[in-house]
Amino acid sequence: MIGMARVDDVDSVETDDAKKPASRGLTHINFGKIQQHLVGLTEEVRRIHKQSIVDKLRGFLFSADEEEAMHAGQLTGRVLLPLLEERQAKGWIDALESDPAVLTPRIQLVHAALASRKKANFNVYRDLLIQASLPIYIGHVTPRNLQFAVQAYQRYLNRLIHFGKHKIVALRSKQLGRVNIDRLSIKDLVDGSDEDELDPEHQVIGQEMRCANRMVRQGGNLMKRLKAGFTIPLDLSDLNRQDPRIFEGGFLGDVEANRVVPDKEALLARKVAATLEFIREVPSLHSLGLMVASRMQETEPHSAQSYLMEARIRLEATRLYILRYEHGDPTARPGIPPTFRQAFNAFRKGLQLIKIDQPKDQDLSAMGEYMDLVQFVHVHRPLLMITHEALQQMIRVAHKAMHAAAERDGRYKPRLQKIRELMRRYGLANEI
Repeated sequence: MIGMARVDDVDSVETDDAKKPASRGLTHINFGKIQQHLVGLTEEVRRIHKQSIVDKLRGFLFSADEEEAMHAGQLTGRVLLPLLEERQAKGWIDALESDPAVLTPRIQLVHAALASRKKANFNVYRDLLIQASLPIYIGHVTPRNLQFAVQAYQRYLNRLIHFGKHKIVALRSKQLGRVNIDRLSIKDLVDGSDEDELDPEHQVIGQEMRCANRMVRQGGNLMKRLKAGFTIPLDLSDLNRQDPRIFEGGFLGDVEANRVVPDKEALLARKVAATLEFIREVPSLHSLGLMVASRMQETEPHSAQSYLMEARIRLEATRLYILRYEHGDPTARPGIPPTFRQAFNAFRKGLQLIKIDQPKDQDLSAMGEYMDLVQFVHVHRPLLMITHEALQQMIRVAHKAMHAAAERDGRYKPRLQKIRELMRRYGLANEI
């Protein structure tokens, strides 16, 4: 096939100075820190799961400082008590103090917290997102667990908007008087303010509200699609059995089931692919998704699908960086090019395992995704810091892929026409 462009060493050729971002980052939209916290908690769960009962109790009862106490609160689920009745939650918390790896008590805690009508401060909803994500990081992905994680993610965004409205109303109390803030639109609150009357903190609040509102709209039908499209549970410890060398450091999975699943590689790969299609839409789960994709690459190094799994998640992360930057977060800008490079190079590795000249039916969707990637680069090239020449090479590969796809399946002909329009735009008309 045509040698695919690399973007590892691309130099910056353009800058985008049109937007003048605020001086502070949108910290509540930065899901990277939540992912780091979840990875750390998962490692701690694995470590404690192997300890004796005495060692476990010593760790929970004699936390050295406030930070360790909060960490213990995450492991035991105590952080959700502001949303629950303590008597209701006591049995679940006691079970998690004995072993934070057990799944049922944590899932029951999360379910009760999601159903609760009690109000709590914003940090509790961040904790709820972490608690809902943790069973999936531990390794047991069921339709119910994933639905709870999506609900917690959407609840987090909606509470971010709600608390932002409260803060803006407090700033503009003389103008707004006593109003029902839930009936006020973000446009009424933020766009109606004079920028000069808002200090930097309140500008950031408005930007976070807009960004969160955009994310809520983008994921509007996610729960409906999840219920219809994800119905088979996935125990990630099954991936350990694909390669005995990595079992010890592998996914913990459903420790309560203690079952052995027959090795069915094709079925497992399909289940993993279906799972990651939804995981990539929940930013708090991205690190877990990348770990799963990496494990699939270790066990199936000649499968294009395992690299495309990684590429899709990294491309979603790139989109989130761009969304944050477009809503005034200057700290997001440096993360855009390297995250995209990782996404592109994963796509490149996947496509190198496909015979573009003679594609199989199962290869066509991946070739179509590469076409979509090229369109994405065309739209965001200055932010991605891609040279004109690098994009030209990407377009050449996409044209070859779409030409072969259209010959095999007529449904790809419109995409072939689109890539030819890009070829003309970038001075490649003589190569059509």
